[in-house]
Amino acid sequence: LFMVLGARGGPRIITSVAEVILNVIANRMTLAEAMHAPRIHHQALPDTVLYDAERLDSGVITQLRTMGYALRAEQYVGGSVVAIRRVRGGWEGMDDPRGKGGGAVGY
Repeated sequence: LFMVLGARGGPRIITSVAEVILNVIANRMTLAEAMHAPRIHHQALPDTVLYDAERLDSGVITQLRTMGYALRAEQYVGGSVVAIRRVRGGWEGMDDPRGKGGGAVGY
């Protein structure tokens, strides 16, 4: 077992969980870095890319606009993720800094 995570947030759950997993595995981020990283979300309707207003790099926003995406900045993008990850010597837990309450606990 490497990591257990889940989220609340309706249709944004899948993208939020996927982004944290990809950041940890593909981008070799710590769990804390992955949870604090900028997020984007897109679904069929509305046909708009939502992005973290204060976290996504302006260059990425410009590139998305150039590619023709409709964009909308939001203060809170995605589901509220809670994760527990195996680390050397034990476990680390992380509650999404975007969330309100909650926590991750392991033993």
